[in-house]
Formats: sequence, C-alpha cells, structure tokens
Amino acid sequence: MAKVIPATSKDVRKFFAENPKMVPTGAEKSVQVSCRGRIKPTAVEVYNKHNKARPYSEGNEATMPLSYKAGNHRMVTVHLPKSQVRAMAGKTGSRGPLSAKDIEFATEVFLSQS
Repeated sequence: MAKVIPATSKDVRKFFAENPKMVPTGAEKSVQVSCRGRIKPTAVEVYNKHNKARPYSEGNEATMPLSYKAGNHRMVTVHLPKSQVRAMAGKTGSRGPLSAKDIEFATEVFLSQS
C-alpha cells in the first residue's frame, strides 16, 4: 500500500487560481491565493472530485498501533487510522477506547486482508 501525501491548503488555492471557473459560489474569498485560514467545505469537495490522487483534508487523522507476530516470530507494529481500526473491529458507531478483545479482532481482520 503506497502512502498518499495529502494536498495542502496552498495546493488547493493554487488549483483554484489556475481554474477560476470551478470556484463554488460563496467560497471565492476562502480560495484566494493571498488568503489564510480554512477553506470552505464546498471548495474542498470540488477540489477532491478533480484530484483523486492527492485529496485535501483538514488536520491529521489520529492513528492507532496494531501489533502482531509475523511469520519469522518477530513483533510487527503497523499504524492505521483509528477510523479504519474501528471499522475492522466492527465498532464504527461507538465512541471511547477499544477493548483489548476488539483490538485483537481488528488485528485478525487486518492480517486476513493482507
């Protein structure tokens, strides 16, 4: 799985500077090159629709370590987004920390997928 480097707000503003006809109504000010701060969600949607290889998202998603014993008897740790670990554990709607049993189940699902 290749690591995708997310786009920055500078990349989004540069995209809209090169494509001024794609700027959604109401987001004109937030996508100006000289502007700072948050970009309107409608503008983010338009940008992500046209740049699937390098999408933009605000902030970084927290990751969670999953450890397992590999075939050569070494402990391997992978860091996956928390939302992905929750989905593998079957706890997408819940909040709070995952139990050791849930983490173990998510690890088994991860190993079966790879």
